[in-house]
Amino acid sequence: MPGYERHLFAGGNTAFGFHSFFEHVIPTNPHRVWVIKGGPGVGKSRLMQSIGEVIQRQRHVEYFHCSSDPQSLDGLVIPELGVAFLDGTSPHVVDPKLPGAVDEIVNLGEYWQQAALQANRAQIQAVTTEISRLFRRTYGYLACAKKHLDEHAAYYVDAGALDWAALKTLALRYEELLLPRSVAKSASTARHLFASAITPSGFVNFVDSLMRRCQRVLVLQATKGAGAEYILDHLQRALAARSLWTEVYHCGLDPETVEHLYVPELSLAVVTSRTPHVYTATGTWTEDLNALVREERLTPWRGEMNAVLADGKRALEKAVGFLARAKSAHDELEGLYVPNMDFTRVEARRAQILAQLTT
Repeated sequence: MPGYERHLFAGGNTAFGFHSFFEHVIPTNPHRVWVIKGGPGVGKSRLMQSIGEVIQRQRHVEYFHCSSDPQSLDGLVIPELGVAFLDGTSPHVVDPKLPGAVDEIVNLGEYWQQAALQANRAQIQAVTTEISRLFRRTYGYLACAKKHLDEHAAYYVDAGALDWAALKTLALRYEELLLPRSVAKSASTARHLFASAITPSGFVNFVDSLMRRCQRVLVLQATKGAGAEYILDHLQRALAARSLWTEVYHCGLDPETVEHLYVPELSLAVVTSRTPHVYTATGTWTEDLNALVREERLTPWRGEMNAVLADGKRALEKAVGFLARAKSAHDELEGLYVPNMDFTRVEARRAQILAQLTT
């Protein structure tokens, strides 16, 4: 019976720079972890993708995509086997924690023609420097976008537009409705990841992939600032108090903000639905928090709010534009490595790893 697939991000291009949750990719009690090293274009992503395609015929697989190129993989996990593959190169540098016992380095740099790469040293260095510059511009615009969007959300508080009594009542109601009353004595655990990311092609999200097998879904329809964060924070603390394993999905722009929760043991998810990650699947419960906003209190400020929102969107568009240029430069860099790789040896290494997994 074929396994199901889940798609996620372990790292993101955020207002604070590149933010990594790579420590949460590896299973809690890993059996085997392969850390893949090597430069751009050496076949790290393809190695993981091809292994995943074979394993998925029989087992469940988690694919961790690269936020700077969603077509590429940064990681692969086979939960049933306690196995993980990780891209161990910048910006998410990963080193073995239990070398030999659990972790093994796969160095694809062993299969390149070093003399040919050294002949292109000046061009490689120039393109690498340009990529770094483009990412600095990207993160500058993302920080600007966050500032504007936070300012837009602040109007809800400043104008007294939030019905806090109703929000607190809803939070308590859903805690009682969704969560068991018993409280475990053991310490709670959580896995922190991204369900969405800001990429060179714009905003990409995998919410549908993550929630597809969930039987109970609470969808919170709310613009930023309308109270979804309060309910999510309340439920997250309630889950921690009950020591229920929870997957916590953070905002791709602001990793300090939680957007979704998933509790496998309860087959329960709480999903924030707002532009740009509108959740269209029908949830078991849908709560329109925008209906609780006292719109008349925002009316005097709508002009300012629309202007600051437009500024935030423009900054995001600028950031995506620089990310796209960084992706093009990275493609150019890969083009300098690909002709100088011995991919027959890479394929032989892939077959060797696959044999270890399937025997």
